[in-house]
Amino acid sequence: MKKKNNIPLKERAPNFQFAQFIKPAFRDYTKYTIIRAWRRVWKTYWAFQWILLMMIENPWSKWLWVDTIQSNLKKYIERYVKEILGRLIETVHIDYQSYIITFDNWSVLDMGSAERPENLEWFWYDYAVLNEAWIILKKDWLWRKTLQPMLMDAQVKIVWTPKWKTDHLYYELSQQCKASKNWVEYHYTCYDSPYINQEELENIKDEIAWFLWLQEYMAEFVDVYENSLIDQERLRYYDSLDINDFDRIYAHADTTHTWKTTSDYFCLMLIWEHRKSKLYYVIDFILEKLDVEKQARQSIIMYSQYQKRIKKFTYDEKANQWFGFWIKKLAREEYNISLPIEEQKYPNDKIQHFTPHVPHFKSNRVYLPSNHKHINRWKNQLIAFPEKWINDDFVDWLSGALDNFKWKEKKKKTTLAVIKQ
Repeated sequence: MKKKNNIPLKERAPNFQFAQFIKPAFRDYTKYTIIRAWRRVWKTYWAFQWILLMMIENPWSKWLWVDTIQSNLKKYIERYVKEILGRLIETVHIDYQSYIITFDNWSVLDMGSAERPENLEWFWYDYAVLNEAWIILKKDWLWRKTLQPMLMDAQVKIVWTPKWKTDHLYYELSQQCKASKNWVEYHYTCYDSPYINQEELENIKDEIAWFLWLQEYMAEFVDVYENSLIDQERLRYYDSLDINDFDRIYAHADTTHTWKTTSDYFCLMLIWEHRKSKLYYVIDFILEKLDVEKQARQSIIMYSQYQKRIKKFTYDEKANQWFGFWIKKLAREEYNISLPIEEQKYPNDKIQHFTPHVPHFKSNRVYLPSNHKHINRWKNQLIAFPEKWINDDFVDWLSGALDNFKWKEKKKKTTLAVIKQ
């Protein structure tokens, strides 16, 4: 131990400042506190700050830090402990062989890892932090046979970014927060963090798989395809098309009521039916956040590009009652064209609306453009639906567009039945 300073430790301590959003989690004195958060809320840093503050305020207290691998421990001491303590580090003893930190008020922190669980046994503690607990608790016996018995009288912070929930202890512990007064959970997503640009988040969301977004950025428990109506293996793609192979084009618009960043996307796309194979190809689209006049104007511009081939232009006006007014007004007064536009009534239940079209995917009849810049967003929405955390603008549009073929096929069957009679 370094030479003891006669000034009380509390008076020599640096001024600890927690970020406002995460303060409640570290001020909670519930026996077991789960902090479920995405990676860039600095949860490990704040956990160390909490430990060091409490060690200063609680002489003779016994602490435990459990991490994933042994090599992390030295990094944390160098990058977090020394930075947080500042000049106070001069009176702290650090044993780099055993990874034990001792203050001059005799509070002690033992640091260990799930990589060497044998070093964690035979002690008792007042406080503990289980960092990256999803990885630690893969070995559920480490919790049930080693950590839990040692921490029976301790206040414990369990910090993690979750993965899937099937057959994993941490999901079980998270659910326990709903049933026991000794357990509480704080959930922080990327939108809670002040350390990242929101525009950057939206770009990332468009680029990565939906389950990675939920898992890594929204800190959600995810079982991929758990409730999905469409398997990823059912998706089909095309690289190029010859416009002369198509004779039926349907345009469909899924409108929105606002163009704010928090609103849904306005979605207008064209779907074509191949003349011979009768396969459906998603060809062109708009997927933007626009006010209602721009929604109408962009729709007319796209319609004009394929005007001679479009058989019908349908739209769902539930979300925006002004879309029909604006598109008809602009078509008549500014563009001097006549639109074959029809307002359609669709079920409020989106699952009910999309379910009749699932067989098209199972029979490999729907093709998406492989080289489109937003293909990942389309794919993610399709394979996630009806997962509530993923936007379903594309799925809504596809339901409405495929309704045109559903109606056409139904009419054809009715006609054949009349002929047979």
